[in-house]
Amino acid sequence: MVMNRNQMLFAQLLVSGNLVFSHVMAEPLEGVQQIDPESLRPLLNSQRIERIFGNYQIEVLKNGEQLRVSDLHTLADGVRTTRTLALVTYDEKIDQELTDEHRMIVRGRSIGEVFLEHAWVVEKENRYFGEIEVNQDYAATYSKMGDIPATNLAVHIYELFVRKGDLRVHYANIAEVHHPDYLDAAELHAIYAEFFEENLELDADISNTLELLKTEMTNI
Repeated sequence: MVMNRNQMLFAQLLVSGNLVFSHVMAEPLEGVQQIDPESLRPLLNSQRIERIFGNYQIEVLKNGEQLRVSDLHTLADGVRTTRTLALVTYDEKIDQELTDEHRMIVRGRSIGEVFLEHAWVVEKENRYFGEIEVNQDYAATYSKMGDIPATNLAVHIYELFVRKGDLRVHYANIAEVHHPDYLDAAELHAIYAEFFEENLELDADISNTLELLKTEMTNI
């Protein structure tokens, strides 16, 4: 079988059953098109948003020593729409090799962009795919997503590692809840394929992360 460029890139980015993300430029799509999930696999979440909607911005809503909540949003005709709400829990002690990068991140920079700029390879180890069921308690989140009707929202939880040469460091755990017009559960399944099916079970850590995410969705 002859592999196209995207297939070859994806194959090169598979390490130990998880996706590894390198700096792949995301060119905005023109008009409304059917998105090929395969072309989205190598991209960071911010790059996917930019690829699909043509622009991307980040606002850090909460920033603490161990917890960050970020609003990844787009702008169209002056209207801001949240595409992903991301909850980041940092390691209790940040590795000394990441001191400079961490300083930039806590000042509000995009995590993926900072590490890529500093020649780190960003790796995700998937932990959970699912949905957060509709609940009027999340009215503030639905509002930020463009006053969408109350609905189920797809969620993706993963561990984030960075690698440079022989050094591989765990940096944070990340939970992302997505606007349904950006990614729903079926689209996450299409992008992650077998990784999606292997990570549907809840454990105590995932349950705790989901409860923390739901609290932030209620209070943003």
